[in-house]
Amino acid sequence: NGGSGDMGWGCGYRNIQMLCSHLVGSVPKTTSAQHASKLISNLGNAPSLESIQLGIENAWSNGFDRAGASQLGHKLRNTSKWIGATEVVSLLRYHGVRARIVDFDSSTCSHSEFFKWVCEYFSHTQAPTTRSTHSTPYQRFCCGRPPLYLQHQGHSRTIVGVIREWHNDEERDPVLLVFDPGPGFSTWLAAIGQERISNFLAAAISTC
Repeated sequence: NGGSGDMGWGCGYRNIQMLCSHLVGSVPKTTSAQHASKLISNLGNAPSLESIQLGIENAWSNGFDRAGASQLGHKLRNTSKWIGATEVVSLLRYHGVRARIVDFDSSTCSHSEFFKWVCEYFSHTQAPTTRSTHSTPYQRFCCGRPPLYLQHQGHSRTIVGVIREWHNDEERDPVLLVFDPGPGFSTWLAAIGQERISNFLAAAISTC
């Protein structure tokens, strides 16, 4: 959980901290890894909220997400303004880290399509570390892919992996492994159960 000083508005920043923590020593030795190193050197392994705010403002100053910058008055430092997936992607792209936004709109996409996309993201080109057997009817994917920044209805979380389970040879709904920087996780679970969460924005980082 985030500190009480940023409760209600700091989730986006806390999730950026999680992404930065993953990038430290976790990316392959590629051009993208060099850009990730630049991001870490500028912001730090677990950057402060103020340094993240400054980084986003610098991205805006260099032409990233002009619409978002205008909406937020071109200023984040010393404020409690919320940030979302577009600000995260702007920050990453400004530092040369490849990132994209995938929009799951409830008017065109179902919850199952969202979960399927997340499963495919984490299982892409990788075999599961645990295979399904009679005694262990699940598969856990640990492929080293960067976490996903998940934005929805005024809050964000970090998806770090997925577990796929079977029962009597039939696959159950996948289980997402989620880091939540805010309180009230039971409320989030209840919202999913009642399908009150409608629109998702997933920010995916590519380090390949």
